[in-house]
Amino acid sequence: MRKRSNIILIFFIVFIFIFISFDFVLAQQVGSGQQEIIDSKTQKANLDNPLGTSNIPTLIGKIIKTFLGIIGTISLVMFIYGGLLMLTSAGKSGQIQKGQQTLVWASLGILVVFASYAILKFIFSAFGL
Repeated sequence: MRKRSNIILIFFIVFIFIFISFDFVLAQQVGSGQQEIIDSKTQKANLDNPLGTSNIPTLIGKIIKTFLGIIGTISLVMFIYGGLLMLTSAGKSGQIQKGQQTLVWASLGILVVFASYAILKFIFSAFGL
């Protein structure tokens, strides 16, 4: 039962971090000076691009940045979880070792996220994307 409650707690924390980090409202502000949705002369719809760009490399870069942010958030949550395991171990060597392994793998996860971001930034700047 305790293991199940820990898993539920982890999913709840990850769920909160994921949904706090995104902007949900993409609505247009009233009186922002944007074009009308239907052009009165040509009767065609003028809709803004919801992706923010029509350039494929920029779009891929945004997707990768979002993906790396989610992975970094999960690594941070696991880092905190490993620390809590060690703090609440009450001297049990198995739980201390489990907490240490969680900290090691979470640290490696954060390191991989930073390294992959640096590599992708270098590649995109080298090719001018």
